[in-house]
Amino acid sequence: MNIEEVAQRQIDEIMDTFRFSMVVEGLKANPDCWLNKFEESERESALRKRSRELMHSVVETTIAKYCNSGRAHNETNIETGCMKATCVVANYDDPFPWIRVDLLAVLEATLMDGEQFVK
Repeated sequence: MNIEEVAQRQIDEIMDTFRFSMVVEGLKANPDCWLNKFEESERESALRKRSRELMHSVVETTIAKYCNSGRAHNETNIETGCMKATCVVANYDDPFPWIRVDLLAVLEATLMDGEQFVK
């Protein structure tokens, strides 16, 4: 399989096994989550749709980095409110490079700005 086919297989596996209904229940507690703007009956389908979009976007970006950078390790994270998609493509002098796609639901997180410091 080529890189896109492997990535799509991983996305399909995530979509089949990720507990979206549990995430919907957990995110009810976060009044700032974009998902809670939907009617309750529409939340799981909205979460599934957005998660698939995030994963496709992160895969596309990471594959482009891998193809254009020449680096052994290429990683991209995309976050939207309460969801985070990650993709890693790596080739550490192996005959076959590898790709990994991950999806994470975030109930609480900090968002700190970087700060300058003295050397």
